[in-house]
Amino acid sequence: MRDTERRLATPEDFIELLEQAGVESPDGLLMETISRTPALSILMMTCRTSADALNVLDLASTVLHSHTKAVVLQQAGVVVDGVMPVEGVQSAMFFYAFKNCAPHVLKVLTRQQNAKEECKLWHDVHEHTRGAGVYCVPVTPLDLRGEHTVLLGGGGADRMPLRSGILMPRYACTLSNIPRPMDARWALRVLGRMSASLRAVHAAGWVHGDVKPSNIFIDFAGDAWLGDYGSSCRIAAVDSYTGGTPAFQCSDISVQEHARFDRACLAVTLCCVMDVLHHNKSRSAVRPVSWSAATLHAAVAALSDAPLKAALEELLMDPQESAS
Repeated sequence: MRDTERRLATPEDFIELLEQAGVESPDGLLMETISRTPALSILMMTCRTSADALNVLDLASTVLHSHTKAVVLQQAGVVVDGVMPVEGVQSAMFFYAFKNCAPHVLKVLTRQQNAKEECKLWHDVHEHTRGAGVYCVPVTPLDLRGEHTVLLGGGGADRMPLRSGILMPRYACTLSNIPRPMDARWALRVLGRMSASLRAVHAAGWVHGDVKPSNIFIDFAGDAWLGDYGSSCRIAAVDSYTGGTPAFQCSDISVQEHARFDRACLAVTLCCVMDVLHHNKSRSAVRPVSWSAATLHAAVAALSDAPLKAALEELLMDPQESAS
């Protein structure tokens, strides 16, 4: 393959470029990682030189991946089948999984994280409501110590035993990757389910802390589920809160305001997905810009759909709920 050709490279072309660089038999796990990771697949197809191919191979070696394609976690009765590509920077690994023949996701945490702690919000909300009228993603902590599976990094040079994980249902997508802008009727439907879920979260004594498009999961019926409790904290311990995503927060609504904080994040989320609020993607700031409450209220006031506008205004003007 000549460097000047502009067609997309095939896997065979990619391997040929690696051979030119002296890599005759690329690691099979690395090749699988490239094929399963959208960003790496695109880079592979645009390779023009041996240096390009080596760069893609090096990037693939930094991605953790399962040691075997399909493994069984005996204690949990879970079958794990390869890495699940997830958009954005993640502090955990995600794997395709199956339990009782149903598709699931296994979230594997780092050594510094605690699966049981992250699942406590779900446990408390479920105990408080018995699951009635609450649309929070159900999660189960898994103690993976003693299992034979390992995670590999650095091209296989380092091995880290699995320690803890979180099992959750598999959803079709999240609000972050639906077609934009969002339909007003669908937004109203999502708003109703998420408002009910947040009321239950707050009544159980918690702040979700990171309501945003990628944490609102959409099932195959188009219904919304609130998930990812990694930034959540108990209201009683809110002074120690350090999580969240500024791009979907109001800068002048503090997490100390508990319910109002989460409700504002939900309103910002829906306004962003509906293209009523626009993030300036050209900004080079490391910390994404957040919104003022006045900007959020103005965006809601500008909505043309009367039912959605009224529901969001009601969401934002609700009195702050007290911790139970």
